[in-house]
Amino acid sequence: MVDQAEIHRKVVSGGFEERIEMARQLFSDLADLPDKTQAWDDLHRLTEDKYGFVRSAGLYHPRRLL
Repeated sequence: MVDQAEIHRKVVSGGFEERIEMARQLFSDLADLPDKTQAWDDLHRLTEDKYGFVRSAGLYHPRRLL
């Protein structure tokens, strides 16, 4: 089970490396998260990150290329 509270915590207060990881995790695990509204809010927050590589992290996830 994915810990959505931990994902949210890292999205709002983590360093850029954690935010990249959370963008990828949110994108890949979205269907399994219990609170879809919170998940979309977190993804939206990440798409507005000051770092472009964080903003695009979920789009270029390696699992999407399979």
